[in-house]
Amino acid sequence: MSTFYERLQQECGKKGTTPTELCRSIGISTGNLGRWSNGKLPSDKVLEKMAESLCCEVPYLRYGDIKNAPAEAWGEAVGYSDEVQDLAARILRLRDADQRTISALIDSLLEQQRQ
Repeated sequence: MSTFYERLQQECGKKGTTPTELCRSIGISTGNLGRWSNGKLPSDKVLEKMAESLCCEVPYLRYGDIKNAPAEAWGEAVGYSDEVQDLAARILRLRDADQRTISALIDSLLEQQRQ
């Protein structure tokens, strides 16, 4: 599992920048980098600025793999309705086999709609 700082470095690399340059561009002190590399997380406001600048999602920066996130947090930055977020949270609480069953059901329903 990667850390927040490792994910930050990776996303910065994809954009051809560095965490230091990102901090400067969004008006955040580069002194925070040491704390973040030691396991601290930025504030929600800073995470939002970073995600917007890096074109990624806050939950990804914060948690990495969505399975590491609390179920209710998965859609917080992507603008899904409360109903969709609730549905996803409920699905994420299911066992893996049950999640695969739900996925197959959704695929079947989508295929029916295409016909």
